[in-house]
Amino acid sequence: MLTLRSIWGQPARTIVLVVAGALILFQLVWLVRSWPMWDMDAYWYAGLRIRDGLPLYSSANWMAPGLDPINDPKVYRYAPWLAWLWAPLTLLPREAVNVGWGAVLLIAAVATLWPLLRHPTPASLALVGVVGCFELQSVRMGGIQALLVLPLVYRLERRDGPFWVGVAASLKLTPLAFALLFLMRRQWMRFAVAVAVTAALWAPVLLFNLSGYVTAVGDTILPVALWPVALVLALAGVAYSWRRPRFQAAATAVLTLVGSPKMHISYLSWLLAAPAAEPGARTFAKRFARSME
Repeated sequence: MLTLRSIWGQPARTIVLVVAGALILFQLVWLVRSWPMWDMDAYWYAGLRIRDGLPLYSSANWMAPGLDPINDPKVYRYAPWLAWLWAPLTLLPREAVNVGWGAVLLIAAVATLWPLLRHPTPASLALVGVVGCFELQSVRMGGIQALLVLPLVYRLERRDGPFWVGVAASLKLTPLAFALLFLMRRQWMRFAVAVAVTAALWAPVLLFNLSGYVTAVGDTILPVALWPVALVLALAGVAYSWRRPRFQAAATAVLTLVGSPKMHISYLSWLLAAPAAEPGARTFAKRFARSME
Protein backbone atom coordinates (compact mmCIF):
# COMPACT_ATOMS: atom_id res chain seq x y z
CA MET A 1 0.00 0.00 0.00
CA LEU A 2 1.36 3.39 -1.03
CA THR A 3 1.47 5.78 1.92
CA LEU A 4 3.16 9.04 2.83
CA ARG A 5 5.45 7.04 5.07
CA SER A 6 6.64 4.91 2.14
CA ILE A 7 6.97 7.87 -0.24
CA TRP A 8 8.85 9.99 2.28
CA GLY A 9 12.04 7.93 2.15
CA GLN A 10 15.48 8.52 3.59
CA PRO A 11 16.84 10.47 0.57
CA ALA A 12 13.96 12.94 0.78
CA ARG A 13 14.49 13.34 4.52
CA THR A 14 18.16 14.10 4.00
CA ILE A 15 17.47 16.66 1.29
CA VAL A 16 14.84 18.42 3.39
CA LEU A 17 17.07 18.52 6.45
CA VAL A 18 20.04 19.86 4.47
CA VAL A 19 17.98 22.56 2.72
CA ALA A 20 16.21 23.62 5.91
CA GLY A 21 19.47 23.72 7.81
CA ALA A 22 21.17 25.69 5.05
CA LEU A 23 18.39 28.30 5.00
CA ILE A 24 18.58 28.83 8.74
CA LEU A 25 22.40 28.86 8.73
CA PHE A 26 22.43 31.41 5.91
CA GLN A 27 20.22 33.78 7.86
CA LEU A 28 22.16 33.22 11.10
CA VAL A 29 25.38 34.16 9.31
CA TRP A 30 23.80 37.35 8.02
CA LEU A 31 22.33 37.99 11.47
CA VAL A 32 25.84 37.99 12.92
CA ARG A 33 27.47 39.88 10.06
CA SER A 34 24.78 42.48 9.45
CA TRP A 35 22.28 44.08 11.82
CA PRO A 36 20.88 46.99 9.78
CA MET A 37 17.57 47.38 11.69
CA TRP A 38 16.17 49.54 8.88
CA ASP A 39 12.54 48.64 9.60
CA MET A 40 13.02 49.87 13.15
CA ASP A 41 13.52 53.36 11.70
CA ALA A 42 9.74 53.64 11.29
CA TYR A 43 9.20 53.17 15.03
CA TRP A 44 12.25 55.19 16.11
CA TYR A 45 11.51 58.25 14.01
CA ALA A 46 7.81 58.05 14.83
CA GLY A 47 8.77 58.19 18.50
CA LEU A 48 11.01 61.18 17.78
CA ARG A 49 8.20 63.00 16.00
CA ILE A 50 5.80 62.33 18.88
CA ARG A 51 8.40 63.56 21.36
CA ASP A 52 9.19 66.69 19.35
CA GLY A 53 5.57 67.53 18.49
CA LEU A 54 6.00 66.98 14.74
CA PRO A 55 3.32 65.47 12.45
CA LEU A 56 3.30 61.70 12.81
CA TYR A 57 1.91 60.73 9.40
CA SER A 58 2.48 63.74 7.15
CA SER A 59 5.78 62.72 5.60
CA ALA A 60 5.99 65.86 3.48
CA ASN A 61 6.63 67.84 6.64
CA TRP A 62 9.72 65.95 7.73
CA MET A 63 11.12 64.08 4.72
CA ALA A 64 13.87 65.68 2.69
CA PRO A 65 12.90 66.60 -0.91
CA GLY A 66 13.64 63.95 -3.51
CA LEU A 67 13.34 60.92 -1.22
CA ASP A 68 10.97 58.06 -2.08
CA PRO A 69 8.05 58.18 0.41
CA ILE A 70 6.89 54.68 -0.53
CA ASN A 71 9.83 52.54 0.57
CA ASP A 72 11.50 55.01 2.93
CA PRO A 73 11.83 53.21 6.30
CA LYS A 74 10.93 56.39 8.20
CA VAL A 75 7.36 56.25 6.91
CA TYR A 76 4.91 55.32 9.68
CA ARG A 77 1.69 53.54 8.66
CA TYR A 78 0.47 52.06 11.94
CA ALA A 79 -1.86 52.99 14.81
CA PRO A 80 -0.46 55.78 17.03
CA TRP A 81 -0.07 53.69 20.20
CA LEU A 82 3.18 52.13 18.99
CA ALA A 83 4.69 55.57 18.33
CA TRP A 84 3.69 56.67 21.84
CA LEU A 85 5.44 53.62 23.30
CA TRP A 86 8.60 54.36 21.33
CA ALA A 87 8.77 58.04 22.30
CA PRO A 88 10.51 57.38 25.67
CA LEU A 89 12.86 54.85 24.04
CA THR A 90 14.28 57.63 21.86
CA LEU A 91 15.82 59.13 25.01
CA LEU A 92 18.21 56.15 25.09
CA PRO A 93 21.27 55.67 22.85
CA ARG A 94 20.21 54.32 19.47
CA GLU A 95 22.86 51.58 19.56
CA ALA A 96 21.56 50.26 22.88
CA VAL A 97 17.97 50.24 21.60
CA ASN A 98 19.11 48.42 18.45
CA VAL A 99 20.66 45.61 20.49
CA GLY A 100 17.80 45.36 22.98
CA TRP A 101 15.06 45.44 20.33
CA GLY A 102 16.92 42.93 18.17
CA ALA A 103 17.31 40.55 21.12
CA VAL A 104 13.60 40.75 21.91
CA LEU A 105 12.70 40.05 18.29
CA LEU A 106 15.11 37.11 18.07
CA ILE A 107 13.65 35.50 21.21
CA ALA A 108 10.13 36.05 19.86
CA ALA A 109 11.02 34.50 16.49
CA VAL A 110 12.49 31.39 18.11
CA ALA A 111 9.44 31.10 20.38
CA THR A 112 7.05 31.16 17.41
CA LEU A 113 8.91 28.21 15.88
CA TRP A 114 9.24 26.24 19.10
CA PRO A 115 5.98 24.24 18.77
CA LEU A 116 7.31 22.74 15.53
CA LEU A 117 10.77 22.12 16.99
CA ARG A 118 9.41 20.21 19.98
CA HIS A 119 8.59 17.21 17.75
CA PRO A 120 11.07 17.56 14.87
CA THR A 121 10.49 15.66 11.65
CA PRO A 122 11.52 16.46 8.06
CA ALA A 123 8.13 18.09 7.50
CA SER A 124 8.21 20.30 10.58
CA LEU A 125 11.87 21.19 10.04
CA ALA A 126 11.13 22.11 6.43
CA LEU A 127 8.48 24.55 7.63
CA VAL A 128 10.87 25.89 10.26
CA GLY A 129 13.56 26.30 7.61
CA VAL A 130 11.37 28.24 5.19
CA VAL A 131 9.38 30.37 7.62
CA GLY A 132 12.23 30.73 10.11
CA CYS A 133 14.56 31.91 7.37
CA PHE A 134 12.27 34.81 6.53
CA GLU A 135 11.50 35.52 10.18
CA LEU A 136 15.20 35.90 10.90
CA GLN A 137 15.46 38.28 7.97
CA SER A 138 12.71 40.36 9.57
CA VAL A 139 14.65 40.28 12.86
CA ARG A 140 17.75 41.56 11.09
CA MET A 141 15.73 44.45 9.73
CA GLY A 142 14.12 45.23 13.09
CA GLY A 143 10.52 44.61 11.99
CA ILE A 144 7.88 43.91 14.62
CA GLN A 145 6.42 40.88 12.81
CA ALA A 146 7.67 38.20 15.23
CA LEU A 147 6.16 40.02 18.21
CA LEU A 148 2.76 40.10 16.51
CA VAL A 149 2.82 36.41 15.58
CA LEU A 150 4.02 35.24 19.00
CA PRO A 151 0.79 35.81 21.01
CA LEU A 152 -1.29 34.36 18.18
CA VAL A 153 0.75 31.14 18.27
CA TYR A 154 0.25 30.69 22.01
CA ARG A 155 -2.91 32.62 22.89
CA LEU A 156 -5.25 32.58 19.90
CA GLU A 157 -7.43 29.83 21.38
CA ARG A 158 -7.24 31.22 24.90
CA ARG A 159 -9.63 33.66 26.51
CA ASP A 160 -7.45 36.65 25.56
CA GLY A 161 -7.02 35.51 21.94
CA PRO A 162 -9.39 38.16 20.46
CA PHE A 163 -7.44 40.90 22.25
CA TRP A 164 -4.19 39.84 20.58
CA VAL A 165 -5.92 39.65 17.20
CA GLY A 166 -6.97 43.27 17.69
CA VAL A 167 -3.45 44.32 18.70
CA ALA A 168 -1.94 42.69 15.61
CA ALA A 169 -4.64 44.19 13.38
CA SER A 170 -3.89 47.68 14.74
CA LEU A 171 -0.43 47.44 13.17
CA LYS A 172 -0.84 45.19 10.13
CA LEU A 173 -4.66 45.27 9.74
CA THR A 174 -4.84 41.95 7.86
CA PRO A 175 -4.65 39.82 11.06
CA LEU A 176 -8.26 40.89 11.56
CA ALA A 177 -8.93 37.96 9.20
CA PHE A 178 -8.44 35.73 12.25
CA ALA A 179 -11.64 37.26 13.61
CA LEU A 180 -13.39 35.37 10.81
CA LEU A 181 -12.31 32.22 12.59
CA PHE A 182 -14.44 33.24 15.57
CA LEU A 183 -17.28 34.17 13.24
CA MET A 184 -17.21 30.78 11.51
CA ARG A 185 -17.32 29.08 14.90
CA ARG A 186 -20.25 31.28 15.97
CA GLN A 187 -18.18 32.72 18.80
CA TRP A 188 -19.95 36.05 18.55
CA MET A 189 -18.43 37.67 21.63
CA ARG A 190 -14.87 36.75 20.64
CA PHE A 191 -15.50 38.16 17.17
CA ALA A 192 -16.91 41.39 18.63
CA VAL A 193 -13.96 41.80 21.02
CA ALA A 194 -11.41 41.38 18.21
CA VAL A 195 -13.16 44.00 16.09
CA ALA A 196 -13.66 46.35 19.06
CA VAL A 197 -10.00 46.20 20.13
CA THR A 198 -8.88 46.89 16.56
CA ALA A 199 -11.21 49.88 16.30
CA ALA A 200 -10.23 51.23 19.74
CA LEU A 201 -6.52 51.09 18.95
CA TRP A 202 -7.01 52.74 15.56
CA ALA A 203 -9.43 55.43 16.80
CA PRO A 204 -6.71 57.87 18.03
CA VAL A 205 -5.49 58.19 14.44
CA LEU A 206 -8.32 60.70 13.97
CA LEU A 207 -6.43 63.09 16.24
CA PHE A 208 -3.61 63.39 13.69
CA ASN A 209 -3.21 65.10 10.36
CA LEU A 210 -3.61 62.36 7.74
CA SER A 211 -3.20 64.50 4.64
CA GLY A 212 0.25 63.05 4.00
CA TYR A 213 -0.47 59.48 5.01
CA VAL A 214 1.42 57.16 2.61
CA THR A 215 -0.88 54.51 1.14
CA ALA A 216 1.16 53.54 -1.93
CA VAL A 217 2.40 49.94 -2.03
CA GLY A 218 6.12 49.36 -1.77
CA ASP A 219 8.07 46.16 -2.33
CA THR A 220 5.89 43.02 -2.37
CA ILE A 221 6.19 39.26 -2.87
CA LEU A 222 3.74 39.27 -5.78
CA PRO A 223 3.37 41.87 -8.51
CA VAL A 224 0.54 44.22 -7.57
CA ALA A 225 -1.39 43.11 -10.66
CA LEU A 226 -1.54 39.54 -9.32
CA TRP A 227 -2.65 40.53 -5.82
CA PRO A 228 -6.43 40.60 -6.64
CA VAL A 229 -6.16 37.04 -7.94
CA ALA A 230 -4.43 35.88 -4.75
CA LEU A 231 -7.01 37.71 -2.63
CA VAL A 232 -9.95 36.13 -4.47
CA LEU A 233 -8.41 32.66 -4.07
CA ALA A 234 -7.85 33.28 -0.35
CA LEU A 235 -11.45 34.44 0.10
CA ALA A 236 -12.63 31.38 -1.80
CA GLY A 237 -10.62 29.25 0.63
CA VAL A 238 -12.36 30.91 3.58
CA ALA A 239 -15.76 30.35 1.96
CA TYR A 240 -14.90 26.69 1.32
CA SER A 241 -13.84 26.18 4.93
CA TRP A 242 -16.94 27.82 6.41
CA ARG A 243 -18.54 24.43 7.15
CA ARG A 244 -15.28 22.49 7.32
CA PRO A 245 -13.65 23.20 10.71
CA ARG A 246 -10.43 21.38 9.91
CA PHE A 247 -9.59 23.94 7.19
CA GLN A 248 -10.77 27.14 8.89
CA ALA A 249 -7.55 28.03 10.71
CA ALA A 250 -5.39 27.50 7.65
CA ALA A 251 -7.79 29.47 5.43
CA THR A 252 -7.82 32.50 7.74
CA ALA A 253 -4.03 32.37 8.08
CA VAL A 254 -3.64 32.43 4.29
CA LEU A 255 -6.09 35.34 4.05
CA THR A 256 -3.98 37.19 6.62
CA LEU A 257 -0.93 36.58 4.45
CA VAL A 258 -2.44 37.86 1.19
CA GLY A 259 -4.97 40.30 2.61
CA SER A 260 -2.86 43.34 1.81
CA PRO A 261 -1.15 44.19 -1.48
CA LYS A 262 1.93 45.19 0.57
CA MET A 263 3.11 41.62 1.09
CA HIS A 264 6.53 40.85 2.50
CA ILE A 265 8.25 37.47 2.76
CA SER A 266 8.25 37.74 6.55
CA TYR A 267 4.43 37.66 6.43
CA LEU A 268 4.68 33.91 5.84
CA SER A 269 5.04 33.65 9.61
CA TRP A 270 1.28 34.31 9.95
CA LEU A 271 0.90 30.67 8.89
CA LEU A 272 2.45 29.62 12.20
CA ALA A 273 -0.73 30.73 13.97
CA ALA A 274 -2.85 28.19 12.08
CA PRO A 275 -1.83 25.07 14.06
CA ALA A 276 -2.59 26.91 17.32
CA ALA A 277 -6.15 27.55 16.17
CA GLU A 278 -6.91 24.00 15.07
CA PRO A 279 -9.37 21.92 17.12
CA GLY A 280 -7.29 20.07 19.70
CA ALA A 281 -4.52 22.64 19.37
CA ARG A 282 -2.41 21.19 22.16
CA THR A 283 -1.81 17.99 20.19
CA PHE A 284 -1.86 19.43 16.67
CA ALA A 285 1.87 20.08 16.47
CA LYS A 286 2.56 16.51 17.54
CA ARG A 287 0.05 15.09 15.06
CA PHE A 288 1.53 17.22 12.29
CA ALA A 289 5.02 16.01 13.08
CA ARG A 290 4.03 12.35 13.15
CA SER A 291 2.01 12.56 9.94
CA MET A 292 5.14 12.99 7.86
CA GLU A 293 7.43 10.57 9.65
